[in-house]
Amino acid sequence: MSSNPFVLAAVDDLFFLIQVKDAAKRTGFGLKNGQTPEAILNLAAQSPALIVVDLHSQKLDPLATIRQLKSPDSPAAKIPILAYLSHVQVELGQSARDAGANIVVPRSAFLRTLNETL
Repeated sequence: MSSNPFVLAAVDDLFFLIQVKDAAKRTGFGLKNGQTPEAILNLAAQSPALIVVDLHSQKLDPLATIRQLKSPDSPAAKIPILAYLSHVQVELGQSARDAGANIVVPRSAFLRTLNETL
C-alpha cells in the first residue's frame, strides 16, 4: 500500500498527462503513470485515490484494462475510474461504462471533471 495519496494515470498523451499531474498536485495528490496493462494493474494494487484512463490509448486496450481493474478479484475493484474520450464517440463511452468506468467525460470537460472529482 502506498502511504501518499496518488492518482494513477493510464494516459499516453503527454499534454493530458501534464494536466492530470497539475490537477493532482493542486488537490494534494501525487501522480503515477502506467504505460502497460501490467504496470497499471501493479500500481492499482497500491490503492490510488482515482484511476484516469484515456480511452484513445495506443499502448493498451483501455476497455480490457478497465474490465481487469473492475473485476471482483482485483484489488482495485472499488477504486473509481474516470475515463475520457472524444465527444463524438458515444458508443465508446457506453462501452467504457459497461466495462466499469465510473465517470466517462469528453476531453473538453476532462480537466474540470478531474478537479471536481479530486
